[in-house]
Amino acid sequence: MTRSSRAFLIVFGLTALLLSVAVAAVAVSVHRCGILRVDVHDWEGDGQHIRLRMPGVVVPIAVQLVPDAAFGEVPGEVLEHIELMEVACDALARQPDFLMIEVHDAREHVTIAKQGDDLVIEVESPDEDVHIMLPLSLVKSMTARLARLPACKARSIDRCRDGAGAVFGHGSHAIVVES
Repeated sequence: MTRSSRAFLIVFGLTALLLSVAVAAVAVSVHRCGILRVDVHDWEGDGQHIRLRMPGVVVPIAVQLVPDAAFGEVPGEVLEHIELMEVACDALARQPDFLMIEVHDAREHVTIAKQGDDLVIEVESPDEDVHIMLPLSLVKSMTARLARLPACKARSIDRCRDGAGAVFGHGSHAIVVES
């Protein structure tokens, strides 16, 4: 084997190895972050059906690139409960699957449930059906991004923690979050 052939095989082998490692890293990231799924079926008009599937790893990266000014005015109520939202995401992730909210009326059926690592939001009505699977990791990354906004940093930690507490779920699956 000539020296140039040997050099080519080494470079080719290293390139293949690096590419394999990169593909494996992307696969692990997608698996860990989940998939954001949005399905909307419009029963009125022309009956459009929209399906969106996006690897969860894309959202936190995109959100980091958004300048603070693009978030506009975040309501004070949101900023006051940032820490509570982060704790609630962690607490929900540790719980078994359960139905959080179910609302039935004459026109709509709405459910919000925790399934695996996702929040599942479903709305069924005569006008449209909406199904959203939102990975908890995306909610947590959005919450972390909001926490880094100047408006939230300007608030004292004590003010963010005052009176923070909530109960999620019901029965044996209740999650109590206290600060």
